[in-house]
Amino acid sequence: MIKDFGQTAEKLSGNPLGIIALFIVLLYGIAGLVLSSSANFLTQEERIPLIWLLVIFPFLVLFVFAWLVSQHHTKLYAPKDFVNDEAFLRALTPTEKQVKQQKEIEKFEEEDSSSSSSINLTVASPINTRRHVGVLYEYGLAEDLAIAHLKSTENLNILQDQEIRSGNQSIQVDGLSVSENMLTAFEVQLIKAEYINRNLRYRMADIAYKAMQLAAFSRNSKAKLVYVAVVDRLSKEIEEKISDKFNQFSSASVVPIELKILDFDSIKETHGEDKVA
Repeated sequence: MIKDFGQTAEKLSGNPLGIIALFIVLLYGIAGLVLSSSANFLTQEERIPLIWLLVIFPFLVLFVFAWLVSQHHTKLYAPKDFVNDEAFLRALTPTEKQVKQQKEIEKFEEEDSSSSSSINLTVASPINTRRHVGVLYEYGLAEDLAIAHLKSTENLNILQDQEIRSGNQSIQVDGLSVSENMLTAFEVQLIKAEYINRNLRYRMADIAYKAMQLAAFSRNSKAKLVYVAVVDRLSKEIEEKISDKFNQFSSASVVPIELKILDFDSIKETHGEDKVA
């Protein structure tokens, strides 16, 4: 029996979920064993804490487990729990998310190249620093609102800020929806209306390249990339420009690319800045 328990414990210790289950079984089992075998030798004061533990512990475990699943579900699995290495993903840390957004802002900097140094947080000027923080905040807000909008309007379970890894290769995306034999990645970009003609071609080329990267992680399953353009002061003319340029770059993609255009002001009114987690 001890040998069987050891083998079971070894299997359970392979991932965080198993370790949690092993801890629950051991703690509850030891408390029950102590109470049942030593009840006649314990005073009332000694028995009461054990009884309360046996009564309250299951509810406490249920609450903690529900919280873990709802808030930290991406951290509850080991790499071996996925079907293969190409399906392994993890949530980006807040620092990694900020670095990703900062790189994207640098690539699509909308002001003249002479002001490109203002994007660096190490610049001493408080005006430039405030400007960078403002741009970073807007970019992050656009991503959060766009993902929230897609979750609510299309009834999708989207994991935000994910990294897919396979060996030494990795790709970071703003959102990821995983279903049986289907991998859907979401990439969100904030576009200012006044700069629509300046770097639109470069933006679409970047999305096409992201789709090409995604193809490397979908050899045994279907995959697609959803490009979400969040436009500040969206108009019919801007929508047509984005669609035309998108069609030029997406038609030859190995992985299907789907375009969604959202109005920044509209999704801010619908979801509200204070409602986005």
